[in-house]
Amino acid sequence: MLDFLKQIAKGVFYILKSRSYSQLGEDLVLMNHIEWLGKTLDSNGFYIDIGAFHPIDGSNTYALYRLGSRGVVVDVGESKKALFKMFRPRDHFVNAAIVPNHCEQKDLLFRLSGYGKKTDGIAEFIDTDGDESFVRIPTLRISKLLLDHLPKLNCSSWSVLSLDIEGCDQDVIMSIDFEVYRFNIVLFESFSSDPAKKIHDHFNSDCHEHMRSFGYALQSVCGPTFIYVRLNSVSDLD
Repeated sequence: MLDFLKQIAKGVFYILKSRSYSQLGEDLVLMNHIEWLGKTLDSNGFYIDIGAFHPIDGSNTYALYRLGSRGVVVDVGESKKALFKMFRPRDHFVNAAIVPNHCEQKDLLFRLSGYGKKTDGIAEFIDTDGDESFVRIPTLRISKLLLDHLPKLNCSSWSVLSLDIEGCDQDVIMSIDFEVYRFNIVLFESFSSDPAKKIHDHFNSDCHEHMRSFGYALQSVCGPTFIYVRLNSVSDLD
């Protein structure tokens, strides 16, 4: 009877416990990979979360924050900045649109629809149609963002780069020299015109070859999110 009651208590615990904050469980997979690297989740970890959107809802890094890590979160809008300051005060918020290194635009037309509607987006990918919710947002090249935080990256026990930037993920990834910015785990989205062939198409993409050239291997796929682990991360972290 006592064992049965324990199982009931365990069931109630898991009903009340939020096991994942990400959209498709990416944070659980990410934490599994960190532990696979031989590191504890409550160690001095560092992350850069580009396109963070919300401090908790759908976040790939909030679970890591709760366990004591800190990092840089990037998105656009003063309301987002205020929420991150409220719920994740240890993180550094960057209010800018991250772009590839070859981008020469100083700003982008960006729709800020607020919370409750996950429809933020860059005008290049969305029909503006006179939509007054579009505002000009300053751009920041990915190399500048990473260079500014290189010391924190080099001093961390483990490091994660997470991207979700409205269809620009692969262009930004292609701009990163991962020999300089040696993240242990990299997450980004990759879409295909045929969902049934998305993994096949991704394996044949320049972005996948770019990651392989720096010693990364594709370890997991969660919906549109591809998760790469640096093959020599175990020796790097010792």
